[in-house]
Amino acid sequence: MQERARRTRNKILDGLVRVLVDNGPAAVTHRSVASAAGVSLAATTRYFATKDAIIEGLSARTMEGYLSDLTRLMQRMRDGERTGISTLDDLVMQVVLNGLTRDRDHSIAWCELILLGARSSSGRELARDWYDEADRIWQAIGDMLETSTRPRCITPTVDRAVGLLFMLHPLAPTREEARRILAGESKLSEHGLVREDDNDDPGSEPRGTKRDLINVAIDLLVREGPSAVTYQAVSQSAGLSRGAPSYHFPTVESLMEAAQLALFRRAKTRYRDAFKEFHADRMDPDVLADLTTAIFFSEAMVHNEENLAFYSVWVRSAERSALRPPVLKALSDQQESWGRTLGQMTDQPPNTFAAMQLQALFLGKLLRAISTASSVGEIARARGHFAMALADLRGACEE
Repeated sequence: MQERARRTRNKILDGLVRVLVDNGPAAVTHRSVASAAGVSLAATTRYFATKDAIIEGLSARTMEGYLSDLTRLMQRMRDGERTGISTLDDLVMQVVLNGLTRDRDHSIAWCELILLGARSSSGRELARDWYDEADRIWQAIGDMLETSTRPRCITPTVDRAVGLLFMLHPLAPTREEARRILAGESKLSEHGLVREDDNDDPGSEPRGTKRDLINVAIDLLVREGPSAVTYQAVSQSAGLSRGAPSYHFPTVESLMEAAQLALFRRAKTRYRDAFKEFHADRMDPDVLADLTTAIFFSEAMVHNEENLAFYSVWVRSAERSALRPPVLKALSDQQESWGRTLGQMTDQPPNTFAAMQLQALFLGKLLRAISTASSVGEIARARGHFAMALADLRGACEE
């Protein structure tokens, strides 16, 4: 009976993975999970009394599975098996490649969970546990490698791996495409994944009631998450009749999509304005580390809730084709901006590979900060990580 109960629980959690990947957190209900899992509604409510309980169950299982995989890898290395890993960069490559291809569904579900969990104390606590254990195991693996690994190097390495997963999931690359991008052997546009003519601002700016409805939907999305965006909630918050949202948007999904795209444009404008500060006559690693840290503080402390919604859109675009063009264009634009900035620092042509590493580090550290509700003291340590990464990248660009 215990084995049957374990199998049923796992089927339910697998059903939640399917719902998250196909339709996102807003679609999670006992009924949708039961349908995706192929079990009865009664079975789902028997094992998980609330929707949050299912989400927490999958979060815990995902964390345990990931850490178990790393522990097994570490044991194989101790046993002298050939793993193809001799540096931390090799480990980043393997983890990210598996997350983008072999384990794609579970990796996307984890991305959704880490953002969703940031909205509750239990979710943030689980994220802190995950990061603490990940840092510990990555450090243990680093200690076994031929090259020496300083303890302070591990946190930014883990953050870079997480950032690369979030960045590249919307591309849905093949394993070979992902390998070439991660190895710096090709740029995004070379695979047709991002085209120069991709439209990052589709359609004209909405006006009047339609604009008001979108702004209300954005506020709900930022404050409470995707599940809060309903016709009733939007109409009440906007002070309009219950039928007003459906008149302008035939489905809740179309309203959500419009709100997500508008939110994305808002966040992208904020990042573009921030990058203008980087265009100084003289740029060295210290100046760039200071500017990067200042932007990081603002995004982590002031715009943390908006970033939760922003990167939820980012992850959703892995499965929603309508959201993909602005995400991919922004990814390419950000990489070019980082590349130009590094070029100023090194007096070399823009290096897209180095730019991607710095972009991934920034994103990964931001995700750690907002998903764990990091303290000001913890966030302040990011400056040292940025400075160390910039020094390394400067050396790599100048070689």
